[in-house]
Amino acid sequence: MRSLIFLISFLFVNCINTLTVSSTCFEYNNDMATIHTKVQGTSVDTHSCNELLNSSDREIDCSDLNLGEVQSLRPHYYVTMDLCNRHITTNLMATIASTQSLLQDLSFAGSKFDSDALVHLKGLKKLQYISFEDSTLTDGDIESAVYYLTELKELNLSHTQVTSRGIKLLGNLSNLENLSCKFIRLDEDSFNTILQFSELRSLWVIGCGLADIDCYALRQKEGLARVILQ
Repeated sequence: MRSLIFLISFLFVNCINTLTVSSTCFEYNNDMATIHTKVQGTSVDTHSCNELLNSSDREIDCSDLNLGEVQSLRPHYYVTMDLCNRHITTNLMATIASTQSLLQDLSFAGSKFDSDALVHLKGLKKLQYISFEDSTLTDGDIESAVYYLTELKELNLSHTQVTSRGIKLLGNLSNLENLSCKFIRLDEDSFNTILQFSELRSLWVIGCGLADIDCYALRQKEGLARVILQ
């Protein structure tokens, strides 16, 4: 352990950008202020290293981990979790919901979901940022899970199976600041739901079939600083 501490101290002094200890890779930014944790391989050995480095940035990439490895992660610790491009099972989501209550930022980009997997999102009360881009998310998932994430500030639904019906179910997300719903065809009711988001600052509506009058209404919406139409 003393030799490990010496090695880490040496690398800090010499501004090495990447340090690999066992199967855990710690990546540093230029000012050495944050530590990003990426678990690699088949074994998880993050506990002592996380404590040793006292990381203030609790971000982990779980895209390559199996259920057993996820269950081995430090409980109630991570704030950001990457679950991109994987099969999201009900058991996996139940484990994450019960052990990672501090999660604020979650990405499912490119992932496929079991039918009831996302129901467990309701247990993650602190979620503020979530991406479903290019995933198999459906209107049913919006109704059973996303509807309840009332602390959300950023939501990416682009290139999913969500329709205008799913957009209409988002009306209670009163804290939403950034919304991306590219290539979801919006009808009048779903468009009006978007207009009612009082905190909305950025909106991506490429390929949503908006008429000129709709585009004008968006440009006139108070507080909406950025609208991407094409």
